[in-house]
Amino acid sequence: MVGVDRDAEMLETARYRCPSASWIEGDISAIDLGRTFDIVLMAGNVINFVIPEFRRQALENLVHHLNPAGLLINGHSIRRDGCPPALFAIWAEAAGLELVERWSTWDQDPFADNSDYALTVHRLRA
Repeated sequence: MVGVDRDAEMLETARYRCPSASWIEGDISAIDLGRTFDIVLMAGNVINFVIPEFRRQALENLVHHLNPAGLLINGHSIRRDGCPPALFAIWAEAAGLELVERWSTWDQDPFADNSDYALTVHRLRA
């Protein structure tokens, strides 16, 4: 497992909690890890923390790190200053992803127009 974050304090906590993982300080919109993964997980509002003008680039860069038919899992709050789910869906499709599942919680509650959270699973198209 490899984790990436721009915040050194967050990485310090992550290293303490899971010392067996590789933790790298970096920007997900630009980092090149030199390898690919079966799953890329963006949990905890990751896309909302990216500077708005770099959100699409961050998604595209993470897709670059997927193995063929790999999964990108994204969960984020739906808020005014955040990434709208419809826009994320457009970027995902343009980056070569297809939607597998969409829910409103990590417990897989159905997604609705008034949901305040979006959890999506996308697969890299072969």
